[in-house]
Amino acid sequence: MVSAVWLTQEEVDSIVLDPAEYTESGWYPISDIANDNKKYHPTLRRACQELIAWKLHQNMESIMAKGGSDAELANASRAYLEAKCVAKEHLKARRDEYVLSNEELQFKTHVDVK
Repeated sequence: MVSAVWLTQEEVDSIVLDPAEYTESGWYPISDIANDNKKYHPTLRRACQELIAWKLHQNMESIMAKGGSDAELANASRAYLEAKCVAKEHLKARRDEYVLSNEELQFKTHVDVK
C-alpha cells in the first residue's frame, strides 16, 4: 500500500525542515526516484513505482468512464501492466545493487531486498 499527498505550490513553499534533523532535502520527480537503483532505498523506489502504476490505472478508469476506444484502453492497459512489471522486478535485486551509506557518520552497509 502506498499513501500519497498532493500538495499545492503554496503548501510546498510553506514546508520548513529542521536542519538539525535533516542534512539534505529536496523535491524530485517520482520517476527519478523510481528508476535510480543506486541512490534511493529499494522500499522508496518500490513505493514510487507503485504510485506510477496507480496513476496509469487511474488513466485506464478515465478512458473507460469517457467511453474511450478499445485501442485507447489497450494502450493504457499495456502501460499500466508494464509499470506493474517494473515495480515487481526490483524485488529480484541482488545484495550489491544497493548500498546505504553516510559519509558524515562513517557508515556503510548493504541492503538485502527479498
